[in-house]
Amino acid sequence: MVVVEALMVSALVSTLTANAGTLLNRELGLAWDAKLELRKLVSTLSTIETMLQASEEMPSHNREMQQWLRKLQDAVDEATILLDSFFLKKGQLFPLSSKFPYINGPAHDIKDIKEIIEALGKEKGFLSDARGNNVTVAVQEATDPSLPHSEVHERVAEKEVIVELLRDTSCQEKISVIPIVGIPGIGKTTLAKMAFNDNRVTEEFRNGLMIWVWVSDGIDVKKIAQDILQSAASQNRVVKSYWNWLRTHLQQILPGRKSLEPTASQNHVDNPNWDQTKTRLQQILQGKKFLLVLDNVWNDSGKNWDELKHILEEGEHGSKVIVTTRNNKVANIMKTTNPYHLEGLKESSCWSIFAQTAFKGRQNINQFLEEIGWKIAGKSKGVPLAAEALGRLMHQKDEAEWLSVKNSEIWNLAEENEILNTLRMSYKHLPKHAYRCLAYCSVFPRDYEIDRDIIIKLWIAHDFIQPKGSKEVEDIGHDTFQHLLDRFFFQPLRKDEEGRTTTFKLHALIYDLARCEMEISINRHFFSYGSVSDVPKNVYLRTLCLLNCPQRSAPEVQGPIYNKFRLLRALDLSNSAVTFLPDSVGGIMHLRYINLSGTDIESLPAALSGLENLQSLILKRCLKLRKLPPKMRKMKSLRHLDVDECESLDHMPNRIGQLQFLQTLPIFIVGKEKGYNMRQLGALNLRGKLDIRYLGNVENGSEAGDANLKEKEHLNTLSLSWKAGNCRNLPGSDKVFDALQPHKYLKRLSVQEYKGKSFASWLNSYCLPNLVELTLINCRGCESLPPLGELPSLKSLTIGGLDAARCFGKAFYGFNTQLAAFPSLEELNCLDMICLESWESEKEDSFPRLSVLIIKRCSKLSNLPRISSRSLRHLEIVDCPNLDSTKATKALKNLHFITSLKIERCDRLMSLPEGLRRLTSP
Repeated sequence: MVVVEALMVSALVSTLTANAGTLLNRELGLAWDAKLELRKLVSTLSTIETMLQASEEMPSHNREMQQWLRKLQDAVDEATILLDSFFLKKGQLFPLSSKFPYINGPAHDIKDIKEIIEALGKEKGFLSDARGNNVTVAVQEATDPSLPHSEVHERVAEKEVIVELLRDTSCQEKISVIPIVGIPGIGKTTLAKMAFNDNRVTEEFRNGLMIWVWVSDGIDVKKIAQDILQSAASQNRVVKSYWNWLRTHLQQILPGRKSLEPTASQNHVDNPNWDQTKTRLQQILQGKKFLLVLDNVWNDSGKNWDELKHILEEGEHGSKVIVTTRNNKVANIMKTTNPYHLEGLKESSCWSIFAQTAFKGRQNINQFLEEIGWKIAGKSKGVPLAAEALGRLMHQKDEAEWLSVKNSEIWNLAEENEILNTLRMSYKHLPKHAYRCLAYCSVFPRDYEIDRDIIIKLWIAHDFIQPKGSKEVEDIGHDTFQHLLDRFFFQPLRKDEEGRTTTFKLHALIYDLARCEMEISINRHFFSYGSVSDVPKNVYLRTLCLLNCPQRSAPEVQGPIYNKFRLLRALDLSNSAVTFLPDSVGGIMHLRYINLSGTDIESLPAALSGLENLQSLILKRCLKLRKLPPKMRKMKSLRHLDVDECESLDHMPNRIGQLQFLQTLPIFIVGKEKGYNMRQLGALNLRGKLDIRYLGNVENGSEAGDANLKEKEHLNTLSLSWKAGNCRNLPGSDKVFDALQPHKYLKRLSVQEYKGKSFASWLNSYCLPNLVELTLINCRGCESLPPLGELPSLKSLTIGGLDAARCFGKAFYGFNTQLAAFPSLEELNCLDMICLESWESEKEDSFPRLSVLIIKRCSKLSNLPRISSRSLRHLEIVDCPNLDSTKATKALKNLHFITSLKIERCDRLMSLPEGLRRLTSP
């Protein structure tokens, strides 16, 4: 589609304009005539960018326009290479591989490329003509409750679910809202019609009102109210009388109007008597049980829905509202019951819908066509609208044409508009930058599992997402991702512990749509599973992904392959058999993203420090990586340095704190010398995870406090480790720990190898109200624990290797007698506590949500904590030889719901509580 293609090129023009402006503001020895030509180029580019941003006016499919955009894209790339030469050589040009013959001299070269771009811009007459052409865009017309001719028999089971919800009288809400959610063309409206026309439903609302309103956009309360009045007019004479009065009144105040009959497809006409209209509508609904269908709701404004709901609540208890939407956020705002997510049809159902249309009027169907037909119907990927459209496409076609369609992709079909244009309707409410982001996802292979954080970094690398106000560009990226996810462009595959989608794929037809939108740009992005021989010769290549590159291809990947890719922005060699990067990579000045995760690389070339535009350097799971480039402080644009699980790394680059935009730094190794100590963390606004190692090298509490952890509100996971480094028990080690207080938003904390005698004072509910996971390991000098039982959000607690601790007592449970101790704790692990003798049970109602209790290698422990939680499911006690039967039985009484029990090498534990004796092995 030209709209998206124009926006893709617009991103390149925008970047080029910004770079040209930067060049003008720098003193690089450019002569006045070169600067003059450069100013003219900036002016031309700005005009073209404005035109491209107005791409909604362009035709959706126009080959001439696509050719024009392709030429513009080539010219922009050439201009980018030209400007690079000034940045690299400070105004002195060097030989370039170019499509365009330049004359020697900066001014002439800039003028040449400016005139090429200007000539393209002068084709505005062509653009104006194109804007006047008929635009081939799918426009969905208002629907009515009449049933479609296809698909009905394929949704019987789903219809039964909706019908039962409509007849359900147990809902406590006065009005029950049932959202039907799914991608475009999946059959949401059809399902709503089937339920609406079911005899049981019409009987249920026989004495009330049954109303169907096509919304097509946001919740416009006044428009919907008018539509409801009009729909109800045929069912209620009082309403009809009022409607006639309203029409007469509007005709008096708006003379000359041909028709004032409101329809679903008309825009709202302001009604000076809105309050009276609202009152009349409430009177009509009062005491009546109604069924209202709001079909095709797009907007997610909760405020408008609240206003409409307030009016609808005049109806009788048991009234129902069906909402069809492709926006999951809309469903969650309006729902009173869980949204019904409509899935794709089975292959046999798609075949049935396809065959009804494709073979219509045929007396005999030969087996050959039927076999091909199954393959064609499979292209619908469970979407009934696509199956029906493909059936219409094949109707009355000969065998050769059937074979041709079978072997074609959806986006290459000459008559696919009905399918893809319907999907394009979902673009209607997307921000412009989201067009580009969605289209770029088609760079990956079909059904590829895409990582959320990776794709956001790639969007940013290609300038598809721009900063806005004070909001970080990553936050805008996450908002864009969620926007596309809520509208079912993305199918979630994996989620984290908080239920957020971490990996996804594109639905097959959405992939086809995105691939179509990338038509003129797709050759600038290359993805392969290690096949170096397929790498295109395109000097304008922007993305190069060679995943899982085998050993035999390593020499090529580590060789001069990158020399020709001057415009490369993203390089991904993750999980490949590379052991080093060539110095030539350091000369690709446009690189924004490098991913070497999972490789055996041991070090990075010093030339990498010259990549001033690099934003993301992903080195996750590079287990052999020993060192980073020493002058990384020069990489001023670096935002993400992911060295997670790089266990061989033993020191950080000098003065890493000078990277003012750095947000991702999962590991920081404390050094003793200036430029390597904790103060390097002070000015960094880090996010996500931070593992601080070698804390024994910290001199005092002042140095630790200068790390400024308390102000890093975007950190959610913090690990503090004294392992290695200076491990002696310094007199000030407790003060160092106290000075490492994190922000109160922290969710996960791990403390390992701490050498002090007492834990930090900030380990309490006031300082860590949001902490959900806590690990205290090998803090061998600590004799007692802080009041962990008061942490309100704590779900997982692991304690191990506290050699000096002898008792878990009142201090452990906390001093708040009004609340249960450990109110949210679900998992408790107590490991390797060699001196722990007793575990006092201070409160009867402790551990109300505990489901997993594991106690291992506590050789002196004689009793267990009192656990009466009905939620406990897994109990494991291993290597606790001093555990007393009488005390254990008392502590574990009333545990009737355990499903997993493991007790090993507990010599004195001779019997079990009565409830545990009746357990059976699975």
